[in-house]
Amino acid sequence: MTTLNTTDDLLRAARENQEFRQAFRDEILKDYTDEKLDALSGNLAALTEQVTAFIKATNSRFNDVNNDLAILKGIGLESKLYNRGVALMATHLRMHEGRIVRVAEQDDNSSEFNNNILSALRASRITQDQYDRILDTDMVVAGTETESDSPIYAVIEASYSLSGADVSKVCATAALVGRLFPGVVVKSVLYYLTPNERMEGEARDQGVILIRARDIR
Repeated sequence: MTTLNTTDDLLRAARENQEFRQAFRDEILKDYTDEKLDALSGNLAALTEQVTAFIKATNSRFNDVNNDLAILKGIGLESKLYNRGVALMATHLRMHEGRIVRVAEQDDNSSEFNNNILSALRASRITQDQYDRILDTDMVVAGTETESDSPIYAVIEASYSLSGADVSKVCATAALVGRLFPGVVVKSVLYYLTPNERMEGEARDQGVILIRARDIR
């Protein structure tokens, strides 16, 4: 058996013995490879964390942008409703002499409506929350039904995308207004942009008039 006492002995044995030289090489490469793999794994983990953080930050920015766009589109939808509301009600509800009621204001078109709901609040016939619900309505249009010549109120909510909350809100508000004005026909109307077959069906089942807006930029 060859005794290896010095580095020279080790090198000489490696030069003279093919099997020893191969085993010696494999062992050195194994240690080197393990070190490289450990370093690579560490770098990969750090890179994964950076990519994950980047994706989260990017998604957050996209969400912010989408929210801003939704707000802008909602404003555009309400603006279009304000400009076209009376004409739309004349077409879809068959009313004439349409006029916008400015809730909580006292112009000629609004005073009767507002005096009535304010009196109901003061007499505790409606709660503050119910009063606020009427105040939050996107638009109220008053007019006269063309066929019956009866007074009519259209309670209108503008919604970029239909939801169950929109349907519930406009129905509840219309019912409340109907209770305060027993001699007036009250219609609930949703003015919206994005189609949703299921929600449209639910709204129609509850007697909501659906008017879809177009070309909102």
